Amino acid sequence: MDDIDNQRNTLVSILQDPILDAKQLPLPLFEYITDNFSDYRVVGSGGSGTVYKGLLPNDQVVAVKRLHINRRVVDDNAFDAEVASMKKLRHKNVVRLLSYCIHMEEQEILYKGEKIVAQKRERLLCMEFVPNGPVKKGGPPRGAEWPERHRIIKGICNGLDYIHGKGLIHLDLKPDNILLDDSMVPKIADFGISRFFGDENTSNAGNFAGTRGYTAPEFIDDGVVSNKADIFSLGTVIFELLTESKGPKVYQETQKDKNSFVQQELVKWTEALTKTHQGRALEIASKEVETCLKIALNCKDHDRDRRRTAKQISQILYLTLDPYILDPDKPEEAVHVENFTSLKDMDLHPSQPWILLSLLSGYIVMLNYDTKVSLTPFKLSDKPVHSAKFVEGNRNWNIVAGDDHGMLHVCNFDWVEQGFVMVKTIIVSEGKGIISLDVHPSQHYVLLSTGSSIMIWNTEDWTCMSMYQEPSHFRTVTHASFNTDQDELFGVGCCDGTVKLWSHAPPIASADNPEPYVVLDGHSEQVCSVDYIIGNSAPARFLVTGSMDKTAKVWKYDDKPKDYLGVASVTEPEATLKHADGVTATCYVPELKIILSGTDKGVVTVWCAVTYRSQS
Repeated sequence: MDDIDNQRNTLVSILQDPILDAKQLPLPLFEYITDNFSDYRVVGSGGSGTVYKGLLPNDQVVAVKRLHINRRVVDDNAFDAEVASMKKLRHKNVVRLLSYCIHMEEQEILYKGEKIVAQKRERLLCMEFVPNGPVKKGGPPRGAEWPERHRIIKGICNGLDYIHGKGLIHLDLKPDNILLDDSMVPKIADFGISRFFGDENTSNAGNFAGTRGYTAPEFIDDGVVSNKADIFSLGTVIFELLTESKGPKVYQETQKDKNSFVQQELVKWTEALTKTHQGRALEIASKEVETCLKIALNCKDHDRDRRRTAKQISQILYLTLDPYILDPDKPEEAVHVENFTSLKDMDLHPSQPWILLSLLSGYIVMLNYDTKVSLTPFKLSDKPVHSAKFVEGNRNWNIVAGDDHGMLHVCNFDWVEQGFVMVKTIIVSEGKGIISLDVHPSQHYVLLSTGSSIMIWNTEDWTCMSMYQEPSHFRTVTHASFNTDQDELFGVGCCDGTVKLWSHAPPIASADNPEPYVVLDGHSEQVCSVDYIIGNSAPARFLVTGSMDKTAKVWKYDDKPKDYLGVASVTEPEATLKHADGVTATCYVPELKIILSGTDKGVVTVWCAVTYRSQS
């Protein structure tokens, strides 16, 4: 029993720690947690095996899949392939493998009245338990169900994009292999016939394996395998979530007159949505439905080269772009959009419900956080745009952005027409990219960092007011921000893990005396973000910093600049907010008294600015 307890503890540790790899564990453990594979523990069954509920201490649950090896449905090669596939996967939209079992023993059995020696073979997969079971087919449109169906479609596409990014092709994507957790988040499961290939590689699969109606025609007819086979299956899944249509013949009919089919289904959805949505919300939901229908049609194209990739589909769904870009007959109208993994910076408009995103692909994007609608990205540069900011109070322009050419782009966003217009371009640092910028909310100042210098520009006549180039301080600057409580102060984050606070008010700052008045020294890797916590009535001042050392730190400092006979040093933060990945963005929201942090893996966390505890 001690061995079983130790093995259970090992399985619990793997379940609770998402970083730990799946581990092979012995058969007696799985017999114990499934009550010897009792019928009343069965939660599902299919052609490849039966799934049992396994119980662990503290009411924790896992799923144990017992493969039908003895019926020769699955052989050792298929099992090894599924284990190899699943061990590599870590994504919220993919079922996680926790453990597996390879068991073989010889037993004496009676056969025609005689004792013979036979092999007992067991192949088990232990996975996270997904309580809500397989995705249900959509049925008739219901307005109240649309947000959930839309989230499920986006989650499936995100999971498929991740799988393909790992060089894996599922080959049996269908509703039965897409499970929903207790928050209705979809998770792709069952990698029994999956294969490893590069993004553009194809191969001959040999014998047919898969599910009719979901399997791509080139796979059935010629055995050709590529990641576009999964895209064809995805189209069937989306159709079944959105419409009452079933069967391959219906999908073939939809290919004949795509526009009529989309309009027919859109009318049904609009009628349903009008019962639960109004005004702009109805318009947005209708656009989302139309986009998903056109995605499904494109996925079902019999020419696999015309099908979009999972990454492109995820980008389209995430950005809610106009559906016309999905039409493969109009490639000249297609808009290529980088995934938000290339997101470098963001800014919140002080009075309008818009967020401005800066992308390493050279685009800027506007997102409306009230309507959840994004506009078509605007191409600023052929180089990365590291930072873009809103500017209030100017009639001719309202956005400023910096790129890797060292160019400052001044743009105007028309709030009525909702489009960008380039106003002017200024060379501020030829040959040295602008890696961060900040706009002062009340003064006509723009604060720029090139990594080797800090500049403050006057936005009325676009002249440089101040430049600091002391190598010992500015050659490793990664981020710069104004202190909006005190006009003359700003802070910079550096590659050496320090944060330096400065004043550009004479006589403290000058070319002869480029010294900070406070140095915060507590990060072990480069600082990527500096944000002041403003509106604090206490005499002490605070700021929050983010670093690639996987922490955000809250600092308390003296708001009175020291004389330069001695620079104040702060080495102990008020709080350390730990993350799983490097922290690339931090933001304090005074109205809500929260701190937002974002990582280089795209995870955003909300923290209480009083207790410094995570709220998400």
